[in-house]
Amino acid sequence: MEDGILSKYTTNGQYKIEMKWFPSGEIKPDTDYSFTFQVKDALTDILLNNNSFNLEITQNDKTINTLTKEFDSNLFSKKFSFQDSGIISFILSDINHSDQTVKFSMKLDAESTSLIDDSGFTAKKRTDGLPQIFACGFEKNAITLQKCFQTQTYDNYGWFGKVNFLIYAPGWNEDSDKVEYIGDTETDKLTLSSRSDNHPYQELGICDGFVETGADTGLFVGRVKLSGHDHDVNGDGVVDTKFGGTKCSNSPIDEYAKIETGRDGAVTLSWQYQDDPVKVITKSIYFNWNVGKLNFLQEQYHVDDTIEFTFNDKDLYKVAEDKFDLNFKIYSDSDRAGIIYQVGENYKFKKPFSFTVNTEETIGDSLRVSDGDTIYVQYDDCTMPRATDKNGFTYSDDHCVEVIEKVTVYTS
Repeated sequence: MEDGILSKYTTNGQYKIEMKWFPSGEIKPDTDYSFTFQVKDALTDILLNNNSFNLEITQNDKTINTLTKEFDSNLFSKKFSFQDSGIISFILSDINHSDQTVKFSMKLDAESTSLIDDSGFTAKKRTDGLPQIFACGFEKNAITLQKCFQTQTYDNYGWFGKVNFLIYAPGWNEDSDKVEYIGDTETDKLTLSSRSDNHPYQELGICDGFVETGADTGLFVGRVKLSGHDHDVNGDGVVDTKFGGTKCSNSPIDEYAKIETGRDGAVTLSWQYQDDPVKVITKSIYFNWNVGKLNFLQEQYHVDDTIEFTFNDKDLYKVAEDKFDLNFKIYSDSDRAGIIYQVGENYKFKKPFSFTVNTEETIGDSLRVSDGDTIYVQYDDCTMPRATDKNGFTYSDDHCVEVIEKVTVYTS
């Protein structure tokens, strides 16, 4: 508050709104102030031109001023003064013709001004401002808001992998020269919980806390591992992946904690940021099993071509190679027995898989074909989502389905 500037991000992560006033410092009744509003791109922090918004100013929940503004420059300025003490709110809505709204609120009296923002980002004291939680996807380098906004998502996570959570809480940045922690005591505890289809409820209490991403950032990070659960992922009849487990880890950036996850459900991060009275913020991410996908790189092939295909199954993407044996069955109309393609170092699926064909005999990774044959690549997916298929069948969590992709090969 001392420097006369507050900033907020819209909930969709697209815009950063800055509100400045002069003279800076505490706002007093019966004083003229020049307020400036700027709209920035949240990812790049670059000022935007050609902006618009509706501005409503309320005092003690009563509207005292409204305006609709479109401006070509990158800022809008207006003078305001306030006659009485009370709660002042600046509400910007319809930002650049979107459904996004931000609200700056403060308590105004003759002695001092304090921020009481209901969703605020900028504050100087622990009692001032409500923090906000962001989930940044599986991207391990998302430890700034700009990077997090590029990858943030709350739906369709895989059941296994590490997720970066950020808590933006400048009010908990008590020492600008130190990297601080939050959530590591009984009075400001972080809690993880997991609810899943046909799987026991999981909850984890106090660990070592989220760590500030740098001195004086007010941004705290924790990397949470969705640990899955022990399951026969390749249909060989052996449940030996040793997935699962719920416990604290020893590094907020590398792995704050892990929590067991089932087939589909949600993981919720809660932070009790105030204990008297108790106040808590939460954010949930939703995970599920997915159907694997196979795709050939070409619509058809010649017998002299190297046959290439890609494979993607989010359920296996972050799983270590030694946890399961992944293979594909590859066959043709001429050779229905075909070959078993064992996946080795390419188990992360970053590059296409390849094999060859010939017209003589199947040997090694070369499949026998005839002119006009259809080639089949089959993957047995044993991590099927619960969703009912088009015939009304609901998959059980131990059901395996053959995923098959086809392509035609010619010899002439």
